[in-house]
Amino acid sequence: RWLLDLDGLRDVDTCNAFADADGSPHPGSPDLQWYVWDSTRGKHLLDPTMQSLVAPPVIEVVGREAPKENVMMNGSYHLCGMFG
Repeated sequence: RWLLDLDGLRDVDTCNAFADADGSPHPGSPDLQWYVWDSTRGKHLLDPTMQSLVAPPVIEVVGREAPKENVMMNGSYHLCGMFG
């Protein structure tokens, strides 16, 4: 089972979301079905729109030289979140 918890890894039996691993090598598998905690119902519910992915924390863009157009796009980009 893959677990997501906003408070990090703890020695408790609670989490914000989970997916049954079913042999998945990592939590970014598109085949996983995620169950998210619904506090109004007091249980985890299937959220068919939730997906996770595995990505590097930093992406380095290189290759453009001055005076070429878009040279300012070179640099390090830190992945800090995704929004749908």
